[in-house]
Amino acid sequence: MGHTASSRVLAQDPTLGAYLANSLDEVAPAAYRMVDAMERWPGSQEPNEAGWNLAHNESRPMFEAVGADQKRAARFANSMAWFHTRPGLSVRHLTEEESIKWGSVEKIVDVGGGHGTVCSALLKMYPKLQCVVQDLPQVVGSVQNPTGNLTFMAHDFFTEQPVKGADVYLLRWVLHDWSDLYAAKILRALIPAMTPGSRLIINEFCFPEPGKISLYEERFPR
Repeated sequence: MGHTASSRVLAQDPTLGAYLANSLDEVAPAAYRMVDAMERWPGSQEPNEAGWNLAHNESRPMFEAVGADQKRAARFANSMAWFHTRPGLSVRHLTEEESIKWGSVEKIVDVGGGHGTVCSALLKMYPKLQCVVQDLPQVVGSVQNPTGNLTFMAHDFFTEQPVKGADVYLLRWVLHDWSDLYAAKILRALIPAMTPGSRLIINEFCFPEPGKISLYEERFPR
C-alpha cells in the first residue's frame, strides 16, 4: 500500500491534520446547530449562546473551553496556522503592504497571534524588529524554543494591554470571531497602551459588494 498525493500531505503536515480535526470536532457540529442557537437566543451577542455551545453541551464560550484544554488549544492554533497558508490569506498581503512601512517599525504586538506566523514572516524581512505575540496561555505555552526578537506572552485581550508604546498593535483575524459588543471591548483594551504615533492594524476579510463576483464565490465568505 502507498500514499496518494493527498494522504501524503496529511501524513507529513501536522498543521493540515490539526485543521481537519478541528473542522470535524469543533466547527462542523457547531454549524449544524447554528439555526437552533438563533432560535433559542435571538439577537444574542454573548459568546456562550451559539451553535457550538448546543453542539458540545457547554456553558462556557468556545475559546474559554478550548483554551482550558491544552491539547485542543494547541490543535486550534495549528489549525489556524494551516488555514492562513491559503493564497488569499497569505501573510504576504500584510508583510508586503507598502502603506505600512514595516522598515520604520521597531516594535509590534500581535494580539491573538497564535504561534507567531505573522511575526516570523516579518522577522525574515526585518530581523531587528521586536515582536511580541500574545494569545491564550495554552497556545503560547506550546510554542517550542522561541528565540531572538520573537517573544510570546499569555494575555487576555479583553483586559488592558500590558505592552505600552509599541509602534504597531495588530489584530489579524480576531474581531470577526466576536460580536460587536465584544469587539469594542477588545479595541478599548488597547487604548491605554497606545501613545502618539502608535498604530492599530486590523487585518480582516473584506466582503465584496453584492454582485461583484460570481454567486458561487460570494456565498462562501458570506
